[in-house]
Amino acid sequence: MYLLIPLILVAGSALGIGYIVWPKFREVKAKGDLAEVKEDFWHLMFPELMHFFNFAQSKFKVFKRNAAVDYEKFLRRVKILSLRTHNLTDKLLEKRQKNDIKTEFKEANSPSNGQAVNIYFKAKENNLIAEISKNPKDKNLYKSLAALYMESKMFDDAEEAYNVVLELDPNDLESMEALEKIGKMV
Repeated sequence: MYLLIPLILVAGSALGIGYIVWPKFREVKAKGDLAEVKEDFWHLMFPELMHFFNFAQSKFKVFKRNAAVDYEKFLRRVKILSLRTHNLTDKLLEKRQKNDIKTEFKEANSPSNGQAVNIYFKAKENNLIAEISKNPKDKNLYKSLAALYMESKMFDDAEEAYNVVLELDPNDLESMEALEKIGKMV
């Protein structure tokens, strides 16, 4: 019942509108101006609404033209912001790494820690070994390595280095004397 009455009112209104409008369509059909009426029908019936649609359509065209430019500007700003934050975090990480390296270096070089001498010895030993691998026939490099071993009281390694020097040059007097000293110490 609650739905029936509004439906009857809507149907009656539609019939009334049809009764009023139908003769006008017959007149237009008789004249042959139907194509023009079809095009202008909505403009004639709702001029304010059609003016609003035309206005909105023109504004949308302008918006569509400018949207790409505005979007590009927005993306550029976002990219600049992300690059700035990336650079800031990189700088902070580098600063932290430098501080960590400094503290490790201070700890390694502290007098209570005997690693400073050990680090120096290892670096020099590795440097000499690298040079020997580049030029294995140079007896002076072997002598330097043997002297380094003698300073560090690694007599077995020094003896091996001096033996290699003697293999390269059997008449080397320094190496013979050093081997005699090592023989007395051991």
